[in-house]
Amino acid sequence: GQGQTRYSLEKTPEGQLVEKPLLEQLWNMKYDYKTQRQLNKERDKTSEVIIYKRLRPALKKINPHLSDVQINQAIEQIHEEEFEHSLSRIDTNETIYGKLTGLSTSRFTPIQVDSEDPSKEFEDVKIFDFEHPLENDFLVTNQFELFGFKEYIYPDIVIFVNGIPLVVIECKRKDLPDPIEEAVEKNFAKYQLPKKGWDKLFFYNFFMVATCGIVAKHGTIGANVNHFAPW
Repeated sequence: GQGQTRYSLEKTPEGQLVEKPLLEQLWNMKYDYKTQRQLNKERDKTSEVIIYKRLRPALKKINPHLSDVQINQAIEQIHEEEFEHSLSRIDTNETIYGKLTGLSTSRFTPIQVDSEDPSKEFEDVKIFDFEHPLENDFLVTNQFELFGFKEYIYPDIVIFVNGIPLVVIECKRKDLPDPIEEAVEKNFAKYQLPKKGWDKLFFYNFFMVATCGIVAKHGTIGANVNHFAPW
């Protein structure tokens, strides 16, 4: 079948029994799928978590009135290089959340760029098209290759919208004593460790999912397994 040839999967229970059905489900929901090797061709380096070659055209499509200079200004405001690894993961995630969603409150600042219209000072920039959801770029990959300061991690499944890694999913065998706990306390905890270089993946994360194929729970960054809720 299509799934047997389309997906790059490890020959493990997690890969065959958990990853594969989930990828099939996302494919049927019209997500674009790229293998690790295919996606790496779209990245300048494996230490980057945003797929800029998808973000740039997505911003141009959603904000057709903006020039290339303005698009560059917008990207600079959420670019990984703007946020040091030493920053608080939770505080930085909250700051970026405000930028990605366009919220403007005492806590959140939306993305604005200099206006080229003399009658206006700034232009608001939309990162996602909430009014027309299908106009966004939906991408999923598995075994995402992310280099930190010294070594790699390979999160099982990462979902990107307009090149932004919004969801990270860990898959575990259902015959483990507690597969959800292992995914949360072993994998997610490791990925978020400070001073390792991987935690910036979670600067942009909206939520994480732990699944064993028959049970799935989701949580936000910094949450322990007791705070993960049924999917």
